[in-house]
Amino acid sequence: MYGHFHTGFIKEKEGKLFVNSGSISLPKNDTKNSYVIIDGNSIILKYVEGNAIDKKEF
Repeated sequence: MYGHFHTGFIKEKEGKLFVNSGSISLPKNDTKNSYVIIDGNSIILKYVEGNAIDKKEF
């Protein structure tokens, strides 16, 4: 997980998850304010309003 891009996403490549939490205050590239929650074996990218953008199991 990393967060410097200010653009939230969860991507999988060659069996590895790449996660960027986005930004609560300064999102870029026409994305909304977002954050990440790790819950058990799930990682969830959410808008600040609480709606899920993406979810992956690991």
